[in-house]
Amino acid sequence: FPSHDSQPALVSEVVDATGAGDSFLAGFSFALSKGLSNEKSLFVASAWAASAVAIKSSLPPKWSEVSKRWDL
Repeated sequence: FPSHDSQPALVSEVVDATGAGDSFLAGFSFALSKGLSNEKSLFVASAWAASAVAIKSSLPPKWSEVSKRWDL
């Protein structure tokens, strides 16, 4: 399933990169499951990953924190 959608990286302070990729995939899957477009899903994924690297934790941030920080 070829796709040419892209999403620039979001600027975030990096505290700990643990779980960034997992958070990106979770965010993308979550957004797609809610019926969002590929473009919007990529933004959600990038926002979740950017939020994940900004905290010292191996657990991804909660959706409520991500959506508030990135006005989703």
